[in-house]
Amino acid sequence: MKEIIAKDGSTFFIRPITSEDKNLLIEGLDKLSEESKHHRFLGFKKAFTEKELKYLTELDGINQVGLALGFENEDSSVEGIGVARYHRLKDNYSRAEFAITLLDNMQGKGLGTQLMLELILNAKSNGVTHFEGLLETTNEQMIALVKKLEGFTFSNIGNGLLKIEGDLSSY
Repeated sequence: MKEIIAKDGSTFFIRPITSEDKNLLIEGLDKLSEESKHHRFLGFKKAFTEKELKYLTELDGINQVGLALGFENEDSSVEGIGVARYHRLKDNYSRAEFAITLLDNMQGKGLGTQLMLELILNAKSNGVTHFEGLLETTNEQMIALVKKLEGFTFSNIGNGLLKIEGDLSSY
């Protein structure tokens, strides 16, 4: 577990996602605005299926990695506020598809950038050299985050989507 500090001085943790996190993911999805759900899933999402929960939480830590961002409440319960993940591409083992999601009220505090950097370092340590992903052209928060990253580019692929490609060599 790694401790990080938001712009406002609040303390959070980043740790690997485990199979025990299924309920935290369900709770997190329920807390996202419809707009954020659409940005993340490129469409509307009401709930996760059991298969999706397994895919998102039962990870090998090398080819499929997920990181949870959260904090501990006064009663020692854990509050999840974001996730980042990557899955290696089967046709090119040095590349991985990535995604990141933060609760709406946690965006703009520098947490997404720190979570993304942690995901990049994890990927590099596992031999991933490039990230790729899709992003809606209206997802201004994520566009701003990716613009801060070295080696990342956007290309407009139409239908309101951008393809993000990131060379991780400078990290």
